[in-house]
Amino acid sequence: MEAIYADVDVPEKWESYTALNEEKCEEYPIIEEAKDPLPTARTLEEIQAAEG
Repeated sequence: MEAIYADVDVPEKWESYTALNEEKCEEYPIIEEAKDPLPTARTLEEIQAAEG
């Protein structure tokens, strides 16, 4: 799974999110340390099983 792309490598289907990301990244703090998942978080396996 690839989830992070350089701006010039973003797949076409995700290009519309580049401008949104640029705008929103100014509004939120940078997360510099890992955090525990929320109690309601599902595992990747649970998500994949639900998608069928």
